[in-house]
Amino acid sequence: RTSQNNIKTKKLMTILPPTTKEPIVDENKNNNMFFVILQNIFQRSTKDNLTYFFEPIFMRALLVIFLIDNTSTCNARQTIPMGLAIFIDFSPLCSYSNNQLFWPWFNLFGLMYTFNQLRILSTFILLFWVTAVNTVNNSSGAIYHGNQLAALLLLVDFLGQLYLKLEPKIFNKKRTYQDAESLRIWWAQQTVAAAYVVCALTKMIMSNGSWLSNSIYLPMGLLAINERATLTTGINSSPLTSQVAQYLIRNPFLSRVFFAPGFFFEILFPFCLWNRATRLIGGTSLFIMHEMITYVMRLEFGSFKMALFAYFINLPYWLYLTWISIKRFNTGEVKKKE
Repeated sequence: RTSQNNIKTKKLMTILPPTTKEPIVDENKNNNMFFVILQNIFQRSTKDNLTYFFEPIFMRALLVIFLIDNTSTCNARQTIPMGLAIFIDFSPLCSYSNNQLFWPWFNLFGLMYTFNQLRILSTFILLFWVTAVNTVNNSSGAIYHGNQLAALLLLVDFLGQLYLKLEPKIFNKKRTYQDAESLRIWWAQQTVAAAYVVCALTKMIMSNGSWLSNSIYLPMGLLAINERATLTTGINSSPLTSQVAQYLIRNPFLSRVFFAPGFFFEILFPFCLWNRATRLIGGTSLFIMHEMITYVMRLEFGSFKMALFAYFINLPYWLYLTWISIKRFNTGEVKKKE
């Protein structure tokens, strides 16, 4: 019976796909060092304890740093209440004395959130502060959406942690620490992808489906933005912007080619969730797009660029995996062509 089981096991192993624990090297290809390392990176999914521990910390640290940099100050009055400000007056939080009192606690809970301590409480404190500060700022007569994705990531993380806390009691299922961390990252990545889809759909809905065809008129708005900045400051701080805008106005086809791809990047971005390589490629593409828009149109996308760098590009992971691949190659763990 034992021999029969061994035969069945060997037959099963010939049917099952090869495991990803060890890199697969095609002996028919030129296995130079660069090729082997590159192949090892894209075929092997590193999930050791070091990756499980540091990867979520890096992502949460970038989110906290962004929040500290963008929610440290707020207006002291709600002149035109918007959102929750209609029901709650958050103005006292923005007074100088209270701001000085609460700000150190925000930094403390941000540090706790980064290192996953008192997870639900620290996430709620950060979410409350970010919501309150941005509500007051948006109730002062001007609307700013630059922090909305960061607040949304906190909200999703808070609700996700509540679910993970209640899951053993409701579904009688308890996850390991690694599974819970991976799930929180996965929810964050889906949130970012969904935000881009909303951006794309908003373009089409607000333009009655004519955004792509009307993209030839975007350079006129670009020129107006630059001229308004010039009239405000008295300095033409971006002559290149005016030159590019005027050139695109004279060449409407190039204008459509320049602006239209952004829509398809956004609407198709969920497909980049497929694996780490697609997330790296998709995240890098959108990051470059945002940088070009910032350079040409002076529009900042701080929360989106932060989310792309943290949850999609994830540079420390790829640097670590490259180092592991080089180490495996040098120690002979990766099979080399004789």
